[in-house]
Amino acid sequence: MSKFLYIVSVVLAAWARGQAVEGTLINSFTKVGIGGAKVVLQQGQTSPYPATTDATGRSLIENVRDGAYSVRYEVDANFFPTRRSMSIQVPAGAASVRIEGRLVPLARISGRVIDPRGQVVADAVVELTTLPSFWTARTDPGITESMTNCPLSCLSPYPHTRYAGCS
Repeated sequence: MSKFLYIVSVVLAAWARGQAVEGTLINSFTKVGIGGAKVVLQQGQTSPYPATTDATGRSLIENVRDGAYSVRYEVDANFFPTRRSMSIQVPAGAASVRIEGRLVPLARISGRVIDPRGQVVADAVVELTTLPSFWTARTDPGITESMTNCPLSCLSPYPHTRYAGCS
């Protein structure tokens, strides 16, 4: 009887501890891991399980109780999520759950606005549109203009072109 109680107590202790959620966060263009990002498992408005990715983009959150969670990534302003949120289910008794996040690096566009005679146009307004978003910049007095934090996957060399998946 005591052996049975010992086995039951070990199983219950393992179940009460929860499961591990192992994750990888990668740059969707280079396929390289993104280090230093915060990974958060949320239930409703509470964020009970945070972790930080290592230099290779891997994270480990231990002792996660069973249930449904949404996964949120917090990184610097140089990345754009490929999808707004991801939901996972952590089943009771599972050894571990694997998640993978992919982020799109944001671009910087720079250059000069030239008139038909080849002269630099001072104080020109330049707009990049990727429906429904847009970025606007104004050229320096006769020098250059630049736009930052534009999702690369949404940029097109053709006017009024929208790539699939850009929203």
